Amino acid sequence: MAFSVGIGLTNECDFRCPHCYRPDLVVDRLSLRDIQRVCDSIPVQSMYLGVGENGLHPLYRAMLDYLAARGIVTRITSNGLSTAWLTGAELQRFRSVEFSLDFPTEREHDAFRGQGNWRTVMDALERCASLGVSVTVTAVMMRMNYNKLPALAKVAAAFGANLRVNVYQPSKTDRFRVSYEQFWLGFKQLAESTRLVATTEPILAAVLGIEGFAGSG
Repeated sequence: MAFSVGIGLTNECDFRCPHCYRPDLVVDRLSLRDIQRVCDSIPVQSMYLGVGENGLHPLYRAMLDYLAARGIVTRITSNGLSTAWLTGAELQRFRSVEFSLDFPTEREHDAFRGQGNWRTVMDALERCASLGVSVTVTAVMMRMNYNKLPALAKVAAAFGANLRVNVYQPSKTDRFRVSYEQFWLGFKQLAESTRLVATTEPILAAVLGIEGFAGSG
């Protein structure tokens, strides 16, 4: 049996998005030896890099080189920074890349996440598309954007990307949580304007009557 491992090389990030759940009171980094220890302890088939902005780790490139040398498939979620620093060949080693976008316009997105991030993500999406790297746009459904997700899906589709939606779960604040009505209206509008590829949202799966659902409870 081979394992798919989710890991964060660092919790550092160049933005402080108000809805983020990552711990940021202290900087935590894994060492290259930590990565090697994981790979030596269990048979790792693939590794997903999340949590912080992994490209801020000083050994980011060395860690990617190590994983590639072991034949481990890698995926990453980024705000665009972690891919901007890589060469085309390095970027193509990722099986897939997810870029975070929460609003369908530059003005709304940058006001929420940080000035200039929209352009960074657009450039990253264009670059990945030109290199043949599989991309996904990842959004967090919140009370201020639940009705904007169909428009965001169109932005993703323009780059041949899927849209992945995570429903906001309160961690540091409750002010972004969607109401019961907003939750269902948001998914209703998405279902009317897009095609569902997969879901790990248990309530949605139950309503849709998806058989053999094995998502989180």
